[in-house]
Amino acid sequence: MLIVADENIPLLDSFFSDFGDIRRVSGRELSPDQVRDADVLLVRSVTRVNRDLLEGSRVRFVGTTTIGTDHVDQFWLESQDIHFCAAPGCNANSVVEYVLAVASLHASRCGLSNWARQSVGIVGPATLVGYWRKGWSAWALPLFCAIRQGSRPSSTGWASQARPNFPVLSRRLSVTW
Repeated sequence: MLIVADENIPLLDSFFSDFGDIRRVSGRELSPDQVRDADVLLVRSVTRVNRDLLEGSRVRFVGTTTIGTDHVDQFWLESQDIHFCAAPGCNANSVVEYVLAVASLHASRCGLSNWARQSVGIVGPATLVGYWRKGWSAWALPLFCAIRQGSRPSSTGWASQARPNFPVLSRRLSVTW
């Protein structure tokens, strides 16, 4: 099996070399000739994946290492029976860790020595609330979560399908994101 992959995707060999031969290419300059004999195409958001790129190729699977999918013509892929997979949430833990580090620095600079007395509110989609709960639980902080309208309710926290009352939340919380 031939895997054509953006040369800037980390750990290609570690994750994919057992499945086939890997051909590294520039994702910004990928051409139909480079994917014609490929079975799998792995891209980042810099590569437009559509009929112009894949028509006449052997590609049966396209994967993107990004959360976004606007660079991929999923309707055309489906019409050609080419399977597609994205990576939603792939950077969520990194975002949580970054915000925790910034919050810790902010607290230190503001003289907040005891985080256990603080409370934190997070308003966002259900999938992200779960990551936040996991990140903050290590600090044993009171955490209030409101799931953004239109999100699926989650067992990771309480869901408010109505627009959260931000002034009330702000008065109850030390920090709100």
